[in-house]
Amino acid sequence: MGRQPKRIEGLALLALIMFGALSIMVTGCGDGGDANDTTITQQTLVAAWGVTASHDPGITQSGTISLGAEGALTYELVQLNLNQPGLKPMILIGTGTWTFDGSSLTLTFDTGVVYQGAAQGNSTDFSMVCSNGWTLNFSRKQVSAYLEI
Repeated sequence: MGRQPKRIEGLALLALIMFGALSIMVTGCGDGGDANDTTITQQTLVAAWGVTASHDPGITQSGTISLGAEGALTYELVQLNLNQPGLKPMILIGTGTWTFDGSSLTLTFDTGVVYQGAAQGNSTDFSMVCSNGWTLNFSRKQVSAYLEI
């Protein structure tokens, strides 16, 4: 005969319920900036961003760019050339720096590529038409935290 499932009772059941409630309360909390502030500022830009990007000749990028409080950034992007369907996707992973002045955002990748333009939108979703021909769309990633017992 198979093993009988164990019943969860007493303190174990209470701990499980509390863990579930804590997980629900913490999930979805953003990082960086005041959740009620929709203005794009140096402080509200500090976050992990889901990014989609496009360039005129049919090149796209998607992935994550994380902007740190001290002006450092990390990126993990996948680049596709839609004009050459047989070409394998290019994986771009690295670091760099970023600055924000008024509405102008500058991202400088460690490869020397620079994306610079006006950030238009709010602290949750914004876009930027860059001087190098790229259009980048940013969407704040949600952060989930779980308590390990």
